[in-house]
Amino acid sequence: MAHAEKSPSGAATWMACPAAIPMSAGKPDQATEFAAEGSVAHEVSYLAKLEGRSPFEFVGHEFESDGFKFIVDDDMVGHIKAWLDYVDTFIWGGVTMLEQKLPIGELTLEPGASGTADVVSIHDDVLKIADLKYGMGVKVFAEENPQLLTYALAAYDQYRFYGDFKRVEIHIGQPRLNHFDRWETTPERLEQFRTELLRAAMQIEAAKTSLQDHHFNPGEKQCKWCKAKAECPALANHVMTIVCDDFVDLTKPITVTEREMDNQSLGNCMAAIPLIEDWCKAIRGRVESELFAGEPVPGFKLVEGKRGNREWTDDEQLIERLEVAFGEDAFKHTLISPAVAEKLAKKSGLDFGSTFVPFITQSEGKPSVAPESDKRPALVMGADLFDNCN
Repeated sequence: MAHAEKSPSGAATWMACPAAIPMSAGKPDQATEFAAEGSVAHEVSYLAKLEGRSPFEFVGHEFESDGFKFIVDDDMVGHIKAWLDYVDTFIWGGVTMLEQKLPIGELTLEPGASGTADVVSIHDDVLKIADLKYGMGVKVFAEENPQLLTYALAAYDQYRFYGDFKRVEIHIGQPRLNHFDRWETTPERLEQFRTELLRAAMQIEAAKTSLQDHHFNPGEKQCKWCKAKAECPALANHVMTIVCDDFVDLTKPITVTEREMDNQSLGNCMAAIPLIEDWCKAIRGRVESELFAGEPVPGFKLVEGKRGNREWTDDEQLIERLEVAFGEDAFKHTLISPAVAEKLAKKSGLDFGSTFVPFITQSEGKPSVAPESDKRPALVMGADLFDNCN
């Protein structure tokens, strides 16, 4: 089975914006250390579960992914164990497959394409799908998650003759955020999603043949991981429309007229900030790559950046000289943080809670702005609360 152009992991992008795939054609995937670390965490969790070993047995082992090398440490395996412990809570009694390749070609109109689900578990009339998210940037939720729905539909097609499925469970675990989410749906919802997938796939095939304005649909979720956002004219116009409250010709000076910024306008602009920030980062990255490749970008050039901080070399003579010159002042002693102490306590088997928690204080979180879709309850602001925030 071949690598999928319309991959499940990118479904949130290409299902919402048919232009994303033709616009991204030929652009290489940008390997990042964060993604590579996630791949290593997946590999360790897979090996530990497959071989029936404790993930702590992998501490000190070296793994490589996308050119990045990682030494597995206690912190990583602690999170992996939390994930595996969570998986054990819902796979008991079922037939479970790990890192299961699933055919998706008939769903995405790509013959031979496949996707890989971290966990597929069959329980008589229940089909369960689970995915490990090792990142800690943004919480990912199971409900209506297009990547996991694609896996669930592919697994449903693959194994529907092994059981009369009445329910489908989708699980997502983000152990570094202590976030484990479960959503239950039905085979009927999977069939609805099949229609949505095929409709999106057909729109993409049409866009490949003749890219039209209606194929573009810029927005925060679909643009976030799109490889073409720096070159996308629809996104550029969308951003400038938000900023200038009207269509702007990017080749001409922008004229800003005075107008009242009411709360409705503030809300609209606030909601657009993540998308605008992502677009700005993409433009900066594209300009840097062009300049590094020796291609001129009018108005910009490469210069030497700020030099790094001065650091001592690892030299025993230096230590002796500092001791002679400054005595005890040559060394600065500070207490380790509670987080470091907790890791050391786990490693040594010490009861961190009873030993150190009485000596820990933690300030309350300060009020911060979040979209209404955020699952945290809204704060009711009053004079006392406002005074405590200053």
